[in-house]
Amino acid sequence: MKKILRYSLLIYLLSLPFSFPYVPKFLQGFSSDTSFLLFGVYLSDITGFILLALIAFHFYSYKNSFSHLKNFFASEKKIYLALFGFVFISLLSFWWSGTPLFSFLLGFRMVMMTTLMFFVVYLLASSRKIKIKWLSLLALLGVVQSVVGFWQVMLGKSLGLYLLGESQISPEVLGLARFSFLGNDHLRAYGTLPHPNVLGGFLLLTISATLVLRCWEKNKNNLNLALGVQLFGLVLTFSRSALLGLIIILILNRKKIGEMIGLKIIKNKILLISIAIISLAFLSRGPIMDTILLKSESSQLRSEYLKANIDRFLTSPLLGRGFGTGPIELPAFSNFSFYPWENQPVHNIFLLVLADLGILGLGFFLFFILKIFGKIKKAQGESLIWGGLFLAYLFIGLFDHYLLTLPQGIFIFLFASLVFLATSKKVEKKSKEQ
Repeated sequence: MKKILRYSLLIYLLSLPFSFPYVPKFLQGFSSDTSFLLFGVYLSDITGFILLALIAFHFYSYKNSFSHLKNFFASEKKIYLALFGFVFISLLSFWWSGTPLFSFLLGFRMVMMTTLMFFVVYLLASSRKIKIKWLSLLALLGVVQSVVGFWQVMLGKSLGLYLLGESQISPEVLGLARFSFLGNDHLRAYGTLPHPNVLGGFLLLTISATLVLRCWEKNKNNLNLALGVQLFGLVLTFSRSALLGLIIILILNRKKIGEMIGLKIIKNKILLISIAIISLAFLSRGPIMDTILLKSESSQLRSEYLKANIDRFLTSPLLGRGFGTGPIELPAFSNFSFYPWENQPVHNIFLLVLADLGILGLGFFLFFILKIFGKIKKAQGESLIWGGLFLAYLFIGLFDHYLLTLPQGIFIFLFASLVFLATSKKVEKKSKEQ
């Protein structure tokens, strides 16, 4: 049984970036030309449900494991209760949602994934062997996604990996994410994920996993190569928020990274500050200035999303309008003429929660985040890497929504949060013993 469980963990992880949504007939009313309005059953939903059932059977068969699980939960009881309070409100919001079936399905996925990730992180924390395999597979997935993204940029179209979740990409498709270079528009790297920004967020996770392995493993050359490929893949996404998130991780872990590459701390600080200045100079070119001055089409859309969701919140401030209903209700709260692919959630996870789940839902969500935020000050070693990743995702959450709307985004946000809690507890325990 334990062997089956270990393999199931790896299969679930493998399915996350290689999932395409299947839309049953009774759900086709929720489909559209954008993946953010499309509710479908992903391969990761199926493998996740099977894994959760196997974990439940494992604890039923080995009842002695419950005492360890209780201790794991009790170590951060308030934080876990806040998280589960938030996800259960997302499920219960179908009761007052204008589209109850849609809110129920999204809320059920949120509850299932949160419960699953709690158990997964517990299993990883209890077995270093399983954790190394999990992190190694993450590093490998980051390399594969980077290579796929590279060829997409080179060819300017998809590679035909549609059964693995790759989007339909061609010059004729409207609304694709592109970047300008020497006056020409080029495709950004998608990998097999729904959007380059999602790929950027996923690569931040795989890069962090590779950094943790780099601290542990003896075979440094392979990990250095994997790290280089993933960093290159991250650049090809041209995701400004993900690149700035990487800078957050690098600055927080400058001492550890300096030891890895043989630089003294002072030189390392100068190097990282230089990287930050160069990166900000690159990222602060036209697109960001246009966004600040509300000149770009993207900034105008985001402004409309903000206005519409503030109005949604004001109509139901305590409990919100129902989880995931933002894109569906957008035309009713905005006079802006959106293209079909522009009907998206508000690009800010905090306002998204406020509009969908009201003050009550946001209260649980903020308590969970602020408690983790307070622990990052004491983090060190592996814990600091995961803490930096968590902060990077919080930064991304100010400008995007996929951390709470897509299965891949929910996974990376929950994993960063919960694995940080598990590792930070070990750090606190060691400091008390010392």
